[in-house]
Parts: sequence; C-alpha cells; structure tokens
Amino acid sequence: MALVSHVTARTTQPDVVIMLQKECIISKTKKISVGSFGPCYVLTGHDPKTKYSFAAHIDDCTQVETVSEIFNKLKELGVDLNDLTDVKVMGGWKNVIESAKWGTKLIEQLKNEGIYSKVNFSLFQKKQHCSGAPDLSKVKEFYFLGGQLNSENGVSQFFTKSWMKIENLQDEVCTKIEQEIIQEKFPGKKREDFSFEDIQKIVSPYLVGKEYPLQIFVV
Repeated sequence: MALVSHVTARTTQPDVVIMLQKECIISKTKKISVGSFGPCYVLTGHDPKTKYSFAAHIDDCTQVETVSEIFNKLKELGVDLNDLTDVKVMGGWKNVIESAKWGTKLIEQLKNEGIYSKVNFSLFQKKQHCSGAPDLSKVKEFYFLGGQLNSENGVSQFFTKSWMKIENLQDEVCTKIEQEIIQEKFPGKKREDFSFEDIQKIVSPYLVGKEYPLQIFVV
C-alpha cells in the first residue's frame, strides 16, 4: 500500500491532493482532485458536523466490497453516516458490460451500507461509450474531464479541461500494471516490445475478473 506521504507528494500545491483510480481520499482541509473518468465511477460525500469529506475513484478492476472500508474509516473518525450529505455517484457507461456491472455492484454495496437513500444519482451513467477514439471536440460527451472536491464544505466542481498531471500519473499506473502482466506472461520481455494492439490482446483477458482493493488515505 502506498504511503500517505507518497500521495501528498503528487502535487506541490499544499491545499490540493491528487486521487488516482482504485483510491479513496478522506480529508477535512484538502481539495481532492480526480482525473478524467467515463467508464469509471467517482463516489463522494461530506459530513457537515465533523467536516470530513471523501472521494473514491472506482474502476472495473476495483474490489467493490472494499468500499465498505471507506465507511468503516469514517466511523473511526467520528462520522455518523446518518449525517452524510452531498453523497454522489458519478460516471459509468450503461452500454458497456463491465462498466454497467460495476455500477450495479456499487449500488448494491451502498444499499448494504444503509446510505442508498442519501445518494444523488443525477450524474450516474449520463455519458456513454463511443466506438473508437472520440473526436477531441466531442470528448465531453463521453467523459467527465475530472474535477475537484472541496473537503471543507463538500462542494465539487468539474474541470473544463483535463489536468494533464493527473492524466500522466494515471497513465504511469496503467503502464506499470501492463508491464507486470507482460513480465509474467513473457519473461524477459518489456512493454515496449509489443504494439498497442498486442498489449490490449495480452492485458485485457488477464484483467477480466481481476480485482484490486481500494486504497484509503486520510490526509
């Protein structure tokens, strides 16, 4: 598990923290920033009494059951889940099997936690997948470009353009996973030895059914 210091070192802005996929950040003071998401889901919430806010970036390789750890940690911090406000589930593509499946699993998990009735689903599965790479001028039709949650008041806003630092950091994480899979399947080979198409053929089947627990950081 990455250290909190590793997470806070992602940006030099003292009041900002960057969250990547398969991560949740809980904070009273930081602006929690997330990169672009389309098939992925972002879950947020705020407690006006303790002033804690949280955000989680959940993709189709995230072990959804570990979302419960968010609420366990909030309870440890003195949060009464009945006091949560501004709980939102954003993102997801209902016309892509894995994305839709993970959305259903996330909803069921929120029901198990007893907070389903608090959730705002107005931005749930509102953007849809397109075949091939979308025209850059229309990318907002398919992806949220990321955004920022102000932990102090639970107010979130979307970016009007991608924050490339976050995008590059997430690309590094994906590249690392791909390299690990290639080394396991083809000892001695590197990611650079394969074309993009070959990488997708190698990596995609391996990731089907593979899940990683959500990493939770209090900053």
